[in-house]
Amino acid sequence: MLGRSQEELVGRHWSEFATQSAVIAWEERMGKIETGEKVSSLYEDEVVHKDGRIVPMELVSRVVCDAKGKSTGVQVISRDITERKVASEELNLRTQEMEALFNIANVLVQPGAFEEKAKQVLEEVVRVAGADWATFRQRDEERQGLQLVAAARSGETRMLRYGPGS
Repeated sequence: MLGRSQEELVGRHWSEFATQSAVIAWEERMGKIETGEKVSSLYEDEVVHKDGRIVPMELVSRVVCDAKGKSTGVQVISRDITERKVASEELNLRTQEMEALFNIANVLVQPGAFEEKAKQVLEEVVRVAGADWATFRQRDEERQGLQLVAAARSGETRMLRYGPGS
């Protein structure tokens, strides 16, 4: 999972393979444990793969104690959750897209002027797509092409009605 062999891992400190934020989070966890505060044994963190990429991990840990109850170490079981994270992000993106389509459909079925509907739809498209611009183009039979009717960018929508000869 780290792109390293067992020989490359054994005997080295875990922090050599962790992100800076993971090291800080671990130190905070250990501080809580040492003061008797309860912490979840299941948590997420990140490690650095041999090729330099960040790998999200799910970890289960427990403190190992000696016969007197003094902590002598920590046992950690970890799992690469890259695919889970990608699937979750994809699901969130699809949910946002579906909400945008619903919002657009809702605008289009409401009574009102084309200009206001175009403005709302384009603003929604810019928001969801993260686009610099979104445009409406309408077929122009006279010029045998498409005429730009409306354009929007974040925070700004312009209605651009062009008449014949313009």
